[in-house]
Amino acid sequence: MLFYLSIISSLITFVMLLYNYNRNKNSFLLAGYLLPVYLYGIKHYMILESDSILGIAIFHGHFSPIFLLPGAMLYLYVRNSLKNEWRFTRFDFLHFIPFIIDCLNVVPFYLISWPEKMETARLLYANPNYSKFANTNLLFPFYIVTTTRAFLFMSYIIANSVLLLRHWKDHFKTIDSINRKNLFRWLCFLISSAIVLAGCTILITLTFFGNNQLEKSDINDYHYTLIAYLILSIIPLVMVFYPQVLYGIPVSQISTTASRVPKKEKPAFKTTEMADLAEKILLYFETEKPYLNPSFSLDDLSVYLGVPKYQLYECFNKHLNKKFIELRTNFRIAHAKKLLLSSEMDSLSLEGIWNASGFSSKTNFFTTFKEETGVTPIEFIQQQKLS
Repeated sequence: MLFYLSIISSLITFVMLLYNYNRNKNSFLLAGYLLPVYLYGIKHYMILESDSILGIAIFHGHFSPIFLLPGAMLYLYVRNSLKNEWRFTRFDFLHFIPFIIDCLNVVPFYLISWPEKMETARLLYANPNYSKFANTNLLFPFYIVTTTRAFLFMSYIIANSVLLLRHWKDHFKTIDSINRKNLFRWLCFLISSAIVLAGCTILITLTFFGNNQLEKSDINDYHYTLIAYLILSIIPLVMVFYPQVLYGIPVSQISTTASRVPKKEKPAFKTTEMADLAEKILLYFETEKPYLNPSFSLDDLSVYLGVPKYQLYECFNKHLNKKFIELRTNFRIAHAKKLLLSSEMDSLSLEGIWNASGFSSKTNFFTTFKEETGVTPIEFIQQQKLS
């Protein structure tokens, strides 16, 4: 059961990462937490439940550094989600030092021949306690890495809990956005489930290293092992039935759920936060003129402002009352009008005008100009001369 649960959950996580990454890059961090957790579930199954010597040979040791990532990835995901931004600085790489150290630590294991690994797998299949004494690591023995991994995971969860408590007032009691409240509830659930998983992992680790006569059935019959299975089964259910909470996509962007929001509970989109963002967008357009670049896109705007795309969607649709493409077109047409009426028109051809205004082609320029103004560029010049 654990094997199929982990496989299905991994596929769901991967699909949702592909679907939501362009809207919310923090989904990458969330996947970075969930995928190693499910991979660990597969490893647990292969070594302690399956009869596959090949499966044991593949999953024993090869993925050890990856299991140090969940704590750091969960912390970065919670931090960015609470601040409603995508941020990854050079200091954030410090969180991956344990991962890098363990990559060096397992180098000798990777150099072992495949027949030797298969032989180790047979010994592990016959006696899971064998891993306590076999040591092929470069820096630290197996028991130190395993114990450190469990307690490091719990340390990150404690840090996440502190972050959540600090934002309790701002992100739950006083905010008027249903989506942000739901996101905060999701983070509470995610951290709570992580606390249970970390606790179960620590108990399993301590029990495993505290008894040299353990059988496979003993470990699988522990109550905390069963609890960990239960937690792993709940998370994918949330991912399937409530993805907008999972990845922080605004309620306004989910057509299937928007109609379920009672009128009196609809989020107040024209908040101070949205007004400030709208002002930043307009100021950026007016001063930097990014729209003059034909390839300028919403992704570029998101990167420049350091704001997730889903928040930009919300701002354009509910505060500026127009789409990004419309605003970009309006500024391009306004710029083209200035050029058509300026002295530069004497030295620029119409081709130079559309090039200088950010349009990708002459046809696109003429078509868009007429749609916006009702006349062609030539007719526009003639009208202005007559007036």
